[in-house]
Amino acid sequence: MDDFSLIGYSDSDFDGDKETGVSTSEYAMSLGSGVVSWRSRKQLVPVDSTTEEEYVATAEATKDIVWLRKILEDLQVKQVQSTPLMIDNTSAIKWAKNPKFHDRTKHINTQYHLI
Repeated sequence: MDDFSLIGYSDSDFDGDKETGVSTSEYAMSLGSGVVSWRSRKQLVPVDSTTEEEYVATAEATKDIVWLRKILEDLQVKQVQSTPLMIDNTSAIKWAKNPKFHDRTKHINTQYHLI
């Protein structure tokens, strides 16, 4: 079932809404050659940097990945390998990979540290 590997893609725009200062998070999940889930919505809180807004978008995408993996398991299409999540911000990737940065991100709501 290599044709049915789940892959996630996440992105966001920093300060996209000039009136509120809120960014928009977008993500899409593909299974095989088709997109099976996607979302685009304003983030709930304004952030101070592109790293933070990408990190928040990544956390939202991670929640969807967990949900999709559970559904696929129920459908007997278990994902053996971890699901790659493609993001384009080097600093956000470093925050997600290294828990030592969490001391520097205490101001970010703990719900986003699930990555």
